[in-house]
Amino acid sequence: MLVIMKRIGWFSLSLVIVVSAGCGSDSSTSISVKGSESHTAVMQVVNNTIIPRVENFATQVASLDNQAETFCTTINEANLAATQNQWKVVAQAWYEILPFKFGPMEGGLDINILEPVYSYIDYYRFNKGNDVTLTVRNQVESWVNSGTPTTITDTYFSLKAASLVGLLPLEVT
Repeated sequence: MLVIMKRIGWFSLSLVIVVSAGCGSDSSTSISVKGSESHTAVMQVVNNTIIPRVENFATQVASLDNQAETFCTTINEANLAATQNQWKVVAQAWYEILPFKFGPMEGGLDINILEPVYSYIDYYRFNKGNDVTLTVRNQVESWVNSGTPTTITDTYFSLKAASLVGLLPLEVT
């Protein structure tokens, strides 16, 4: 019995020494990642995910620009539908790059430093929480039914509300 008590004593003393050695130490153990490993991981994400999506967005925007030129040159229902469809493709490509949150980071130490604010078509579609899609459709229909003005200039468009010109009417009509 005495032998068992001595072993328990030595075990307890050893345990106290081990535990006390870990207490009050200024050193910390942490996992460190080598710079080359983190750089490799970042480069893989950039090269395999971000760059292809940004390139796709640029391609789709160029295609939309060409389709809009075609529509402006030959105004008909088929070209309007093709331009609207390409706009939807561009919107999808935009939403694929939106999570990466790149771009100018303005402001002080606020949320915008981490999440730049983007203005997108949905911002213009809603006026103080109200969906203005029907208003835009009715106004565009009114303009079409009233006949084409003799000249369409920058002044003609500058007199229209921002939500009634540009891509929003193209998307919602």
